[in-house]
Amino acid sequence: MSNLTTTPAAVASSVVTAALGVAELANRFRRGEIPEVDFIEGAEVVSLEAAISAISSLVGQAIIPIPVLGAVIGNTVGTVMYRTASDGLARREAMLLQRFADEQQELDARLTRKQERLVEEIRNATLTYMEVLDRAFSPDVEIALQGSIALAVHVGVAPAEVLDSAEKTAAYFLR
Repeated sequence: MSNLTTTPAAVASSVVTAALGVAELANRFRRGEIPEVDFIEGAEVVSLEAAISAISSLVGQAIIPIPVLGAVIGNTVGTVMYRTASDGLARREAMLLQRFADEQQELDARLTRKQERLVEEIRNATLTYMEVLDRAFSPDVEIALQGSIALAVHVGVAPAEVLDSAEKTAAYFLR
């Protein structure tokens, strides 16, 4: 690459390294060894490392104008700095992920308790409704009448509209 173009050797080396790394990842992806997300993330990492290598080699060569030696020293320093920064970020990322997981566990426990309370409320409301419903459909007319009144109140019929007296019942049916 450096013989056919005016590309510096450090940049050409980085481009070839990145191309070979991405090709290897693509081959593993095609064989089904890694999922698409791992392929994309791996290609990004390989490309980033190649770019850092190229830039640090160019900076090293510019600072130390001795052929090859400047590029090697620059590449070494740049790579070490990148690895150090990357490791620090990985630790911070791990701490953030752990904190997120802890928060999710707390939220899960809180929501589970709330769900259990709501299920208990629904169970109690259903039992009360079934008791009122049983009274409303009792074979004993007097119990059924009182049960029907209780059922009407329970389901939210306005008190003025509940037929709970002989006068209200007569007025309703004899209109």
